[in-house]
Amino acid sequence: MTASITDTAYQKAIGILEGNLTKRGLVASRDWYKEVFARDSAITFIGASLLEDRRIYAALKTTLATLVAGQDVCGMVPTCVHDDTGEANFGTIDSTAWVIVMHYVYYRCTGDKAFIAKQYPALVRAVRCLQANGRRPDDCIWSQESDDWNDAWSNHGQTLFVNVVYQAALKYMALLAAALNKRADSAAFRASHLNVRRRINDTLWVPESIDKVDTRSTQAHQQQYEQLRAFAKSRGPMRHYLAFMSRGFIGSFCDVMSNAMAIVFGVSDAYRTGRILDYFHEAGVDEPYPARVIYPPVQEGSEHWRDYYYTYNLNLPHHYHNGGCWPHCGGFHVAAHVKAGRMDEAACHLARLAEFNRLGKTGEWEFVEWAHGGNGRPWGSRYMSWSAGMYIFAHQAVRDPHILEVLDPQLP
Repeated sequence: MTASITDTAYQKAIGILEGNLTKRGLVASRDWYKEVFARDSAITFIGASLLEDRRIYAALKTTLATLVAGQDVCGMVPTCVHDDTGEANFGTIDSTAWVIVMHYVYYRCTGDKAFIAKQYPALVRAVRCLQANGRRPDDCIWSQESDDWNDAWSNHGQTLFVNVVYQAALKYMALLAAALNKRADSAAFRASHLNVRRRINDTLWVPESIDKVDTRSTQAHQQQYEQLRAFAKSRGPMRHYLAFMSRGFIGSFCDVMSNAMAIVFGVSDAYRTGRILDYFHEAGVDEPYPARVIYPPVQEGSEHWRDYYYTYNLNLPHHYHNGGCWPHCGGFHVAAHVKAGRMDEAACHLARLAEFNRLGKTGEWEFVEWAHGGNGRPWGSRYMSWSAGMYIFAHQAVRDPHILEVLDPQLP
């Protein structure tokens, strides 16, 4: 039964993607989100590119051209481009990093060096835009509330989500520059990637002993290290990365998707990975479906609560970004278990992710946007591209763990 539903879900996911292809590339959903989103497209194509389908590769190339055509003078890439009018919409910082990720995925699948060479100046401008949002060029990015995929949420400052994607983008730029024989660029991007990855581990992971908090760094980082040391002293060690750190404020809840991404994209080492996945299991973040995007949900009265969470009742506890279950998060959840070699658990989570994607508001196999984190009822849009794309990625990763090297390649 398990093998049957996972394979059925795989075929259904392909059908979802085929229905979301348009003249401008890939829209997020043919139901509600009829725009070409940078983030949604990148996450979708991580899985869809594994299909080795020329139509998918063509759609990926068209999507990249659509998004880069909307890049502004500062190098920022649009959050999305409207499929009907071609109008670009800006408003999130992570989209610029995701476009770099998408170019790397395209090059790895096609070897189309001529296209990458054409796009390369735009990619460099994108990196410069991202670097301008850090305290230093090789430091973590700082962002505002609702400035990434959590578009109605209070994460701010140095957020785990944005910086996991950012360090991956820098790594991929090092590889793309090397492919174009731009050795100086490649070396610079490589150094920046390593610095940002180290900073994530230094400032967003609370060690078991406060004596292990490095306070000997430069003055530019001193405040964050002392803040982490004070937090470690009062709260003790954490079993997951912090969701964010800003001046005088720490996101102590577990950002489940970003922690899973930290594993899959190679930020987390074996020790941290083990602690994170053990915490996931004990907290039940895969219930009712894999996976809740944060745990525990933020309650009214918490320092993390915002009055705008009441807007449309969207972010009440167990809803949307506040502990709702999202299928694309479930895909990263499965992949994180594969990366750790926990194959039995990964296979179990994949079967339950297939059941999740089978849910629908009007019928079966609608690959919905999200579900209530308590009762599992489906909410949001139907036919979501990233729900389908990340299911494909998870399905293929369980079959062949080496596929994860797509997102965590070795640097030369």
